[in-house]
Amino acid sequence: MNVINKNIYEKQQTDSTSLLFDVESCKFVMLFQKETMKRKKILIFSLLLCVWNAVPAQVVAVKTNLLHDALAVPSAGVEVAFSSHYTLNVMGTYCPFSYSGDRKWKNWSVRPELRRWLCTPFCGAFVGVTAECGGFNIKKVPFWGLSDRRAQGTFYGGGLTVGWHHILSPHWGLESTLGIGMYHVSYSRYLPGTCGYRDRVSSSNAILPVGTGISLVYMLR
Repeated sequence: MNVINKNIYEKQQTDSTSLLFDVESCKFVMLFQKETMKRKKILIFSLLLCVWNAVPAQVVAVKTNLLHDALAVPSAGVEVAFSSHYTLNVMGTYCPFSYSGDRKWKNWSVRPELRRWLCTPFCGAFVGVTAECGGFNIKKVPFWGLSDRRAQGTFYGGGLTVGWHHILSPHWGLESTLGIGMYHVSYSRYLPGTCGYRDRVSSSNAILPVGTGISLVYMLR
């Protein structure tokens, strides 16, 4: 009996030591990940600062798409010229809002675009090629049969754009853009309820507008 008790005691001590080791290992991993993330942020900030200092004057602009803003989808973007005819434009949208009546209009998107200006950057006409990806979580909206249901999914695609930049002042401009492209959309639809039953899974391709809107532009430098 004493031998059995001794074995049980030794096993408990071993388990306790192992548990303590696992906890300490977990703490070490979490601390290492935290420090790694901090170093990554510092590195990214340093790179962005170097790029910013290396960019010559009058080639950086920030903007917002007024059409998206009017549809309650806040948007923001930045455009950088890297040659006498080419710029890289990156637009993003993010809408985290829910509304009264249990309605949702949550969505996000990122859209990079390479532009070729016919004259000089941020003046006159341009053509572009673009790609886009994003996601959504919407509920009780008057399309896709969602008047009393919820849909959650993702989309990606790309296409071609054309536009015109009108200079309002040395720092302000107004940009109009039209585009068309091919998109792939996939989503799941859910019945009403806190844990609504999924009643449909859909995936399809469609030709849709891309990058279309009127943007207010401010030249930073």
